[in-house]
Order: sequence, then structure tokens, then C-alpha cells
Amino acid sequence: MKRYALLLLPAACLAATTSVTIDQLIGMARSASGEFAAEALIRIAGIDKVEKPRKLELLEEAFDRAGEAKLAYRRRASITKISGPAGIFSRIYAQGLDALSLRLKAVDATIPLDPQKAREMFRRIPPVKLPPLTCNEYMAYDVDGFYDVLERLAQNLSAAEIEDGEYFRLIRPYVAAVAAPVQLPGAAHVIAVSKVSDKDFQTLVSEFGKAMEKISGDDRSFTHVAAGPQIRSLVQAAQQRKISPIGLLEAYRTYIVNNMSAARCADDDLMINVAQSFAFVDPRLAEEQGVDPAVYFNGRLRIPPIPDIEEQEITPSKLEGTASGLRGCEDDSCKEIIRKYLALIYDSQRNPYPPAHKETPEWQKQFREFLDSMAAWQPQGAAVAAAHFREKSFLYSELASLAPNTANRIVVLRAELGYLRKSKATAENSVQWLLAVNALIGRITLDPLGLGPLADDLRAAGDPIIALFVELDAVAPRTPPQILPLM
Repeated sequence: MKRYALLLLPAACLAATTSVTIDQLIGMARSASGEFAAEALIRIAGIDKVEKPRKLELLEEAFDRAGEAKLAYRRRASITKISGPAGIFSRIYAQGLDALSLRLKAVDATIPLDPQKAREMFRRIPPVKLPPLTCNEYMAYDVDGFYDVLERLAQNLSAAEIEDGEYFRLIRPYVAAVAAPVQLPGAAHVIAVSKVSDKDFQTLVSEFGKAMEKISGDDRSFTHVAAGPQIRSLVQAAQQRKISPIGLLEAYRTYIVNNMSAARCADDDLMINVAQSFAFVDPRLAEEQGVDPAVYFNGRLRIPPIPDIEEQEITPSKLEGTASGLRGCEDDSCKEIIRKYLALIYDSQRNPYPPAHKETPEWQKQFREFLDSMAAWQPQGAAVAAAHFREKSFLYSELASLAPNTANRIVVLRAELGYLRKSKATAENSVQWLLAVNALIGRITLDPLGLGPLADDLRAAGDPIIALFVELDAVAPRTPPQILPLM
């Protein structure tokens, strides 16, 4: 995938092949289901030649259609030490097709057009209510974007609005309503950088602390989140204002003790090996806090007269439960496919083949035979159909990256498109199915000269969602940083 990082060509070739007008594209978007309609309308609103009043109209409509999304919140893998479905699920959610992410996109796009309208839209977002995770789960909630957009809204207030107290009124309900570990870093940051009076700052810190010390009962999320660095930044902001951080630190201490002394998941050790993570946590924050929030508190946060957190205070009441479904490709047919795939990369001594080897007749024959094996690979029972779809579509994507030249890539991607056309119903949901479609279209956008002819194949696929998204990339192409995380 690194070969795309230096690609600066616009998707001119792809755009040149489309005859769809903006009005027609809007009609296609409105005919789609909620999350796809919202995403498409937001992207259309970003097209330069769409006039401002219509942009605002499209963003308002997208905000409303976002409520129809099947997924409520974005999620990311909390356990990444074991390779398996975690990476695929994180990419699925990275599309931002959950209801909250779509609403936030609409609000964010509205800020430069009409900041007041953006604030009104933001206030219409339903309260964030995250059910506690069990130890059987490994996909944590990711609501960082909520606080990012809240901060941008606040930073776009005028000096007169700030003087009138609008900054305080805007952020206060959200920092005082934190109720889950994953909300703490974002809310703490919003307060730390806020442009409010010292009195209002003290109110925000106090209400945030009271809410934080009540949070418990979700060890999976607690262990996943490294909130210490943001709490430290908030402490420093208070000290710069000559405001005592004692109450905040006491609240954070209570939060740590309550959660570390409660029932803990038996596999928490799988969540703290940052070196082997797959970019689903911020290694800088985890490294700064380390693996033990109590140690970080004692060494980096505690100030007199607050006592150290002692070991006996944080001994878990019990260990219970481990995450299920962490490992993929468990059946024999999948393992055999993976064996054949690895044989395209490594020789019998597990040494990677040099690039020149892929040009040999022997490797090309092996490559074609593997494609035949992929086409013949079927799920072993209805119960594993969704997992089979994830694994097969992921493997097609990997194979396209492995292909040594454009001709081979086109063969792989046409085979993948054929599979996606007939396997839509086997995906766990349409958002999972769209990940493979999105990545396929993204490859064409990144390489319009080589893969451009595939755009016509996509348009001829007979699926309205595929047609919508291929035309979107033709009219409003995504950038490499937007595409690469999906691959």
C-alpha cells in the first residue's frame, strides 16, 4: 500500500468518464438507505461548485438521514495483540458510517458555512449513551470525534459570543455528562483548552470531576483508555489559572481505585502490549501512561495532601471473562487458503520471494491457481457466512496489493467485484459489505491511469450503492489519507 502514499495525481481519468450531473447524484444519494444517503450528501455538499445555500440544505438533510444508520457509534479494537477480525472490524468502523459519526461530519462541514447553524445542529445530536462492555467484547466505543467537533465549534465563537458566556454554555452540558471511560480524554481536553472565565473553568472542572468519580463497571473500556495524560494537561491548565486541582485529582484517584478494585477482565494483559498493536490505540499516550494508571497517578499526577494509591486499594475483587471471537480463520478450508496465499509470498524455508520471482512463469501459474481456489472457497455452514465474507474480501484486498503489476491487479479486482456482487447478503451488515466496495473504488481513485477501466465494470455491476459510490469518487474524489485506512 505504500506505493500509493506518494501518488499525487487527481482522479481526473475517473472523473472524465462520468456523465452524472450533481442533481442526478443527489437523486441517487436520496434513494439510498440512511447511512449511505447521509455519507453521499455530505460529500456532495463538499463539491466546490455547489452553492452555499444548497450545501447547507444538503448537510441538514444528511444530518437527519444519519439517524437511520444501523450502527449507533464508531468502535475500535481494544485488544490488538492477537491478529484476527479486530483489524477488519476497525476498518469497517473507520468508514464513519455510524449515526454519531455521520451527524458529526455534517456539523463539522457546516461550521465554516454557518457556525451558528452548526451549533444548533450539534445540540440536536442525541445524548451519548454508551452501554458498558462485557469482558466477552473487544470492540470499544470511539467517541473522540464528538469532542473534536465540540472543540471546533467552541473555537469558532466570536469574541462577543465568548464574552457573553456562549463558550461556557456550549461545552458545559457535555463535559458534565461524561459517563464512560472513553469520554474522559476528549472531555478533559475540551476543558483544558477552553476560553472561559476562571470562575466558569472552575465550574467545568468540578462538574467533570463529580461525573468522573461515578464511572465504574466497564473494565474493558477502563483498561483500553489512557486518560492520564489528558487529566495531567487539565491539571496544568488549572494551575496556570491559579486554580487548585486538588478536587479534580481526588476525583481521578477515586475513579482509578473504583475501577481497578472492581471485577476485572481476565485477559487485560492482551490490551497493554502497545508494541504489537495495529494502530488502533495511540502508542504515544499509552507509552506515557504505561500499563498501570495507578503508577502514572502516583508518579506524574499526585500532589500533597493526596496520598499515593496503594496496592491493597486496587486489588481486583475478582477476575472474570475473556473476549470471544478474537481469532479468525478457524476452519480447515480457511487455513488451507491462507497456506496457499503464504506460499505466494514465502519459499519453503520461509524466506520472502524477491520481486523478480513474481515475474516468473511458475509464480504466475501459482497466482492463477490461487485465484481459482479463492473462487471455489465457500463458507462451511450458514453460521460462519459473515466471518467467511470478512476473511474472503480481506484476502482479495491483500492479493491485489501483492499482485506485481497492473494487469494482475485488474484480474484480482475483477474477481473481487464478481464476488461482492453475489455475496452482499452474506455480510453481517451492509456497512461491512461497503468496506470492500469502498476499498476497491479507492484503488481506482488512487491509480486512475492504471485501474481506471475498472470504473466501467463497477458502473455495470447493477448495484445502486456501488454505482453511487463510484460516481462520488468521480465527482468528489477522496484523498489518499481517507482511502488508505480502509485497505
